[in-house]
Amino acid sequence: MVDPHGFAERIVEIPVDNSALWNALSLVAPILADADPSLLRRLLDPETYRRRVDADRDVPPETFQERQRILGKWFGHVLNNALLHAVAGLANNHFGEIAGLLGHPNVQGRYTDLMLHYTFAILFEKVRILHGLARGGFQS
Repeated sequence: MVDPHGFAERIVEIPVDNSALWNALSLVAPILADADPSLLRRLLDPETYRRRVDADRDVPPETFQERQRILGKWFGHVLNNALLHAVAGLANNHFGEIAGLLGHPNVQGRYTDLMLHYTFAILFEKVRILHGLARGGFQS
């Protein structure tokens, strides 16, 4: 089993101007949400990435400026997308933790409307399965 804390740390180390980070955040957010919801706070914190960019002064000035521009211009969209997937991950086994993400600075964005649909779909399927089990067996 992979150490979720070490795994999250490796994700955070990917530079903000690398599309691997943008995709990884949405891919791993639900997995980490299920493994350890406390990891989401740092993984989805915009200041985590701002501090990383500010601390990495070994890059050329153009790269630094581009990373600052990405943080200021559209990285919030990346985090909003990751939040969508994190909420879905929490809805699976840690529903009570969703409230902790609702105050996130990037909770409003392009993907916000989908959060309700994702959460409903997961909960509906859980209820359907439980209903089937209560009736004597599950049939897909």
